[in-house]
Amino acid sequence: MIVINDEELHALRGLSPHAKTLYLELVELVDPESGLVGDPYIVGRRQLTNSIAYRPARGSTRPPWLPADAELKALLGELVRARLVEDRSKQKVFIAHLPYVTRAGDDNG
Repeated sequence: MIVINDEELHALRGLSPHAKTLYLELVELVDPESGLVGDPYIVGRRQLTNSIAYRPARGSTRPPWLPADAELKALLGELVRARLVEDRSKQKVFIAHLPYVTRAGDDNG
């Protein structure tokens, strides 16, 4: 189970809906031992892009949305400025630390 604490919830307020969606995806991918996404298991930017894409249900009037690389970078920047994510990327390898992430039942959170 994923737990969002009060500080984390406060930091999420005011962010764009797409940034919030990206954050929840990162929380799903985080290694609970280290708090890292992308280490030791590589998480590609394309994987992140596809995971937050909006694909409307049949009959929906809303258009699909797939973030461009610049949009994904801007969304990550939004999370970094909110101090929800620490970008630890190395060259083309995406690595991020999520300082607030705790898992229910963990001794640490």
